[in-house]
Amino acid sequence: MILGVALTLAGNQLLPGSRQYGPPVVSIGAVVLAFAVSLVIGLVAGVYPARRAAKMHPIVALRH
Repeated sequence: MILGVALTLAGNQLLPGSRQYGPPVVSIGAVVLAFAVSLVIGLVAGVYPARRAAKMHPIVALRH
């Protein structure tokens, strides 16, 4: 997120045409929402396969 904000601010300074829209604004709500969505996706993508593999016989789980 820090990299995204830094690139946005740098782009605003380097691209003269972008100044007609004003400086970019990053709200704390947008940052929290992005973090929450990323957290949920990461948990689902990590926990679902792990739970599924935990229910299998170890050799079968390693084969898949």
